[in-house]
Amino acid sequence: MKKLFFILKNGLKNPRFYIESINLKWKHILVLPLIVTLLMAINFCLAILPTLHSIQDDIQESIAYLPDFKVNQGKLELIQGEKALHYHSRQFQLVIDDQITNLSKEEGLVLSSDKNSDLQLTSTFNLLLIKNQVLVYTPENEQLFTFEHDFIANQEALTTLLNYGSQFNWIQILLMVIVTWIGSSLSHLYFLIITAILTGILNARLNFPLPFSVRMKLVILCSFVPILLIETIKLIWPAFYVPFYLLVGLTLFIIYHTFKQHTLFMHQLLSHMDISIIKEEDQKSKDNKKDSQ
Repeated sequence: MKKLFFILKNGLKNPRFYIESINLKWKHILVLPLIVTLLMAINFCLAILPTLHSIQDDIQESIAYLPDFKVNQGKLELIQGEKALHYHSRQFQLVIDDQITNLSKEEGLVLSSDKNSDLQLTSTFNLLLIKNQVLVYTPENEQLFTFEHDFIANQEALTTLLNYGSQFNWIQILLMVIVTWIGSSLSHLYFLIITAILTGILNARLNFPLPFSVRMKLVILCSFVPILLIETIKLIWPAFYVPFYLLVGLTLFIIYHTFKQHTLFMHQLLSHMDISIIKEEDQKSKDNKKDSQ
């Protein structure tokens, strides 16, 4: 680990030190992606917390308007005298309506209403208890989850579920951190692979082109400081954003200078060795002449 931090520290002064990552073991190098992905996950969690709090407030408010209902032979039925609920806010929408049916047979979303009223699913999070299904829909990424009514069989079960969803506990926080960390890890892995592939263009003319695994090490080392700096800025200024292609380009620029500075260093080293050898040969030649005289 001392060598890893030595490379990172001196690499800020001269990128040629990043070449030394080739000799590092993977178990030491993988510490760096772990650090940046954890920081990425924390920033993502902080970014979505206001939205989550807003959704939870809306969920808690919607509980006061729940109609009484039952499930009969897998179909939703409102208790006689109860009115359908269409609770809508910017972040959360709750619909309990036995006059709406999902006509899709392939887990899609094709809603049909006996009232001929259009249902707009524009909220960040939509929970629908309709005649034949329970639907959870998020329009931002067009994710749809369908469940049987046994999942929420009556008003009491729905109230319990909504109360649970409207409160933060350590399990929810832990799950959120784990999910965001997994997402950050996959995103970072994609960045590393793409950049390592493009790095192959930079070292194509070397006498010994670097294999993919070695280029991955270089990308991890060369991108660590820029990503760490970006994610640290996000902690202070959440709106700060660096496009993916710009980060890839910056990393390739650092790797290019790594190759360049290392090549110059080797040329200088070899030149110095040649001069030393010539001086030694000249000295030997002079000594031989003196001996011959």
